[in-house]
Amino acid sequence: MKMATFTRQMMDKVSSLETKYEREITALQQKLEDQEERHAIELKTLKKEDLHHQIETIQNITEKEVLLQLDGRMEVYTAAHNNCNKEQEDMRQKLTSLERRTEA
Repeated sequence: MKMATFTRQMMDKVSSLETKYEREITALQQKLEDQEERHAIELKTLKKEDLHHQIETIQNITEKEVLLQLDGRMEVYTAAHNNCNKEQEDMRQKLTSLERRTEA
């Protein structure tokens, strides 16, 4: 009878330990799932931040390109305007020269 009681006690202890470890395993699995979820959220956040940084970089490059193009066009416009002014002055001088010749 002692053996039966001892066996029963051991079986109860084993059962109790199994229950305890099953709870611990379940808790660890939940903790792992929570960590994986947090890491996934962090990864998404990092990807979003990287994407925003890339967009800002592209916008800055685009703005610089536009400014350079405008600056280049302004230089061309200024050169054309100066050339036009020079041609007008040359024409005035020729006209003045012709008027003087006709008067003389």
